[in-house]
Amino acid sequence: MATVLILPTFINWNQYREEIASQVRKALGRELNIKGDIKLTILPSPALAINGIHLANVEGASTADIVTLKSLEVNIALIPLLGQNIQITSVRLVEPVINIEILEDGTNNLAFGAVKKGQPEGGVSSSVPATDTPTTRTQANVNGLGIPSVGGFAVQIDSFVIENGQLTLRDVPRGRAEKLETVNGKFRLASLNGPMEIEGSALIRKIPISFSASVGQIVQDRTLPFRVAAKVIPGDVNLSYSGAISNLRETPMLKGKFSLEGKNLNTFVSGVANGMALPSALGRAFSAQATIAASQSQIDIPDLAFSLDDTKGTGEVTAVLGPTPGADVMLAINKVDLDKLLVAPSQPTPAPPKEPTSSSAPPVSSSPLSIEPNASQRADTPFSLATLPENLVSSLSLSIEALKFRGKAIRQANLTAELAGREVTLSQLSALLPGNTDLAMFGFISQKGPAPAFDGTVDMATNDLRGVLDWLGTDASGIAQDRLRKLSFSGKVLAGPKALNLSKFDIKIDNTKITGAAVVAPLERVSLGLNLDVDKINLDAYLPAPKKSAAQKKEINPKLQETSQDQTPAGSKSPPAPSPGDNPLAPPGLLGELDINLKAKVGSLTIKGVPVSNLAVDSALLNGQLNFKNLSFQNLAGIRGKLTGSLAGLAPVDGVADPTFQDFTFDVRGKSLRRFFKFAEIKSPIDPGTFGAVALTGSLNGPPRTLNVTAAMRALKGRFGIDGTVKPLGPVPSLTGQLSFSHPSVIRLLRAFDIKYRPADRNLGGIKLKSNIIASSAAITLSRMTGEATGVVFRGDLGLKLNGPKPAVTANLTTGALDLNKYVPKAQRASSNDDSLWRHAFEAEPPRARFHKASWSRLSRAPVSQMLLNKVISSRWSKDPIDISALNSFDADVTLKTPRLTLGKLPLDNADLAVALNNGVLDVRRATANLFRGNVKLSGKAAATSGTGQYQSRFILQGVSMPLALRAFGTRTLKSGTMEVVGEFGSSGRSVADVISRLSGTGSISLTAMDVTKGAGAGSALSGVTNLLTALYQFAGSLGSPVGTVKADLRGSFKVEKGIASYDDMTLTSPVGNGSAEGMVDLPNWRINTSGTIDLSQSLLLQVLADQKEASLIPFRLTGPIEKPNVKLDTSKIGGGLRIPGGIRKKLDKVLKNQGLGAVLKNILPGTRNLQLPAKRREPGASRPQRSQRQKEQQAPAPKPEDFLKNILRGLGR
Repeated sequence: MATVLILPTFINWNQYREEIASQVRKALGRELNIKGDIKLTILPSPALAINGIHLANVEGASTADIVTLKSLEVNIALIPLLGQNIQITSVRLVEPVINIEILEDGTNNLAFGAVKKGQPEGGVSSSVPATDTPTTRTQANVNGLGIPSVGGFAVQIDSFVIENGQLTLRDVPRGRAEKLETVNGKFRLASLNGPMEIEGSALIRKIPISFSASVGQIVQDRTLPFRVAAKVIPGDVNLSYSGAISNLRETPMLKGKFSLEGKNLNTFVSGVANGMALPSALGRAFSAQATIAASQSQIDIPDLAFSLDDTKGTGEVTAVLGPTPGADVMLAINKVDLDKLLVAPSQPTPAPPKEPTSSSAPPVSSSPLSIEPNASQRADTPFSLATLPENLVSSLSLSIEALKFRGKAIRQANLTAELAGREVTLSQLSALLPGNTDLAMFGFISQKGPAPAFDGTVDMATNDLRGVLDWLGTDASGIAQDRLRKLSFSGKVLAGPKALNLSKFDIKIDNTKITGAAVVAPLERVSLGLNLDVDKINLDAYLPAPKKSAAQKKEINPKLQETSQDQTPAGSKSPPAPSPGDNPLAPPGLLGELDINLKAKVGSLTIKGVPVSNLAVDSALLNGQLNFKNLSFQNLAGIRGKLTGSLAGLAPVDGVADPTFQDFTFDVRGKSLRRFFKFAEIKSPIDPGTFGAVALTGSLNGPPRTLNVTAAMRALKGRFGIDGTVKPLGPVPSLTGQLSFSHPSVIRLLRAFDIKYRPADRNLGGIKLKSNIIASSAAITLSRMTGEATGVVFRGDLGLKLNGPKPAVTANLTTGALDLNKYVPKAQRASSNDDSLWRHAFEAEPPRARFHKASWSRLSRAPVSQMLLNKVISSRWSKDPIDISALNSFDADVTLKTPRLTLGKLPLDNADLAVALNNGVLDVRRATANLFRGNVKLSGKAAATSGTGQYQSRFILQGVSMPLALRAFGTRTLKSGTMEVVGEFGSSGRSVADVISRLSGTGSISLTAMDVTKGAGAGSALSGVTNLLTALYQFAGSLGSPVGTVKADLRGSFKVEKGIASYDDMTLTSPVGNGSAEGMVDLPNWRINTSGTIDLSQSLLLQVLADQKEASLIPFRLTGPIEKPNVKLDTSKIGGGLRIPGGIRKKLDKVLKNQGLGAVLKNILPGTRNLQLPAKRREPGASRPQRSQRQKEQQAPAPKPEDFLKNILRGLGR
């Protein structure tokens, strides 16, 4: 006996490894590999220790071993063995690892079995487990005590300890894996019949839990009472189940009380559901209690009670576990306060959880092994109905009496659903929303691809839409009270994880009906599709009334405004150029992340009281590019239009979106703009109706900061075109490109601007213009301008600068022949004496007052046309004011060249004009032309000073043909003659009369080679000189003394003061005689008063009439109107007697009868048919003749020429 007890201690049990492995192989059908030492002792008590145990897995498993043990230690009490009792005092498993697996073919690795005869070692028979034989079943109870036993020995385990164990469960076909790590526990077993106590801890999904259990003794071999409790650290959750398993030998049944209590539902669910997070508001205390009765075929929970904070509910659950599994769930909840649940509760930051330990269990390892969850376990993996058993049948009935949301209750919320054939039928989902709103849904949830989808219908109706909007936090107080009253919606819904489709929906808001379809796809880029058909909608009724602002807009300081327009103050930096970040079309960040496909039709849309008919939109926003296939409307306040093209760059790049137009075309047309301008609140400088039919077409390309524009417009019966680049976003918005313009009638174009221009030529023609243009708020420049206006071709450059204190005009023009007469108002050509010359041409309000929005709005209010077009010379000087204050309104620098400029009867050839206007001073720097074969040079200035014009001029006329000049003015002309005039003058005044009366200056005149043989008619300013010469020539010729040459010269200088020109060195050289004169010309009164003498040449006639041979001086005098003066010769100054030869006497009658002689006498004193002899001198002291006597003398008949000649001869003969 001692040998038996001591001998095992000295045996090397390692040599029996193969034998032990062989016996295990026979018993279990698996290979056993013991890599460590084996020790067996009997004294003082039996003990077994084995290290490095590895039990092989089945073929095809994921791991090589199904079980591994670092070490196994078993201690048995020796004395109880003598009484056939096995008292295991301790069992210690160190780092046990168990791998349980369902293989790819559906079998598992738990099939153990003995090796049959004829079957090679290592083969496994899974039909009957090796431990489940009739023999073993009989031997299990051989002690006859009714107490379970092993080999007739009663078994008792005092301590069973597991240290740092691990259990892995794998389901390969479903791709699932669960791991129980860091298992530390201890249990005690009084007998195989109980009782048993267990306590321990582990990590499940790295969640620390602690557990305990107690199992009582089996009662009457039928009932096993037990209690299980666990504590889960996340959420501080305590679970317990207390009950019993009855009918152990037939159909076991479980029945007991379940209890669950936790402090944080969100933390608990996140911990046990692999990181799935609930809303933080659900981080509240929760509980559940129920009686659970379960058998192999059914689970019943008849009295479920649960709570979340103050929300409470009850329910019943029945689950069938048979061949046709199913579950019926009925839940009733009294109230749910979502307002409270959606607000995360404030909780103190919890201390880091302590991993549970048992007093008898070893501490938990700090570095547990981990396993990557497979795809089915990931939080982003959608639930699939395909994973449910095909024959699973279930139902759910949920009712919530009141659900509080946004301060109001949603009542009678009901949900009824059934599951069958992996499809959920949603029989009812209904609720009564605030605002007396009914909501109902019906449909099916079935597997559509990788995830379930809902396919059904939705209906909603409310009679108090305002109440619903108020409940949802939308303020509708600014909208008319009779709107937003009714809303109904019905349509089909297809909702899946990747898209929400609404089809065949019908919406009615008040009186507006909307039909169509919509789809929303929450992908990486949210996609939205809309196809809408709206019958009619009055937007005015739904737009809030504009709010009146009490704040007054501050006026902008003009100086600051000037500085802001392209004038940077010295020393400051230039404004930065616009960047992509300044793009006004840059959308909100969300829009750049959306893809939208929109098709919409609106039959009638009313906005601002104007109906818009047949509005259509067909557009797509894809990857940041908005494409308009069609954006059109048939009638918007009389306008129809269509837009097509793309707007790219809406998606941000490096955080910045830069929208860009691509082939964006527009076509807008209408018969009248009057209604559209009123609708758009556009203040037009002219009556919008005068635009007539309008058509605007074109295209846009590029970003708004550098926009390429091509546009063509037909309006005002003309055409306008632009092709260039617009930069609207810089410090100074600008336009650069090519401009074209044409109109068939200048007159109609001016009348469109309400300028009632009535020129003499009613068919002036139209205008055509092509030019390069550079325009901005600072300046407008037309360069390389070519065109034709009123039949006159022109070319050159034109500029307008707007950023200074006043507008500045620059022009360099070359035109064709320019006849100004056809531009003269028709009313003025009949009478040049009309004081309102040109005034009838421009009856309209001055352009400055009309274009009140122009940047030069500070211009003088005086009509510019009056200054430019007022008549300068008249037979009666005008006293109407000449307002040249407009010279202070703008600056100018103008040059003009034309081959012919015709003004009245003055043909100016090769005209060259250079004019500058600066600070109110008009400077004619150069004005040259050819006039009547001569030259004209003019320079001068006009200044607007305190309302009184200041004028200076210098002119030179050289080589002017007098015959051509006189002929041009319609008078009898000279045969020859040349005129040269030089003058320099200055004046001031508020009217023409003022200017003439204040005229001052000096000048000279030279009339050479005047040939008056043709005679000169009255009406010319030179008629006094020419008629005097003509009379002398004809008088001499009539007496038979022809003159050798008929050309005469007149020269002299003059000085003008206060409008009166005086001279004292005027000389006359002629074949008849030479003369000199002095006098004055009174321009204000338009009269002449000149006296002088003529030294007659020694002709035959004078030799006959006088004894002396010396020349005689004949005084003369010119008085009266300038164009029609009275010329008087004082013949009484001819001295000596007179002898009339007989021959001459005989001829006298013949001479007197000569009609030419009468004309000679009349021409001596031109214009004096009532010629009077010199009046008798009134003696001193004599009284003046009475008026009646003077009237009689003036009314006396004029003496006949022959009587006058006879009296002269008679006087000479005495």
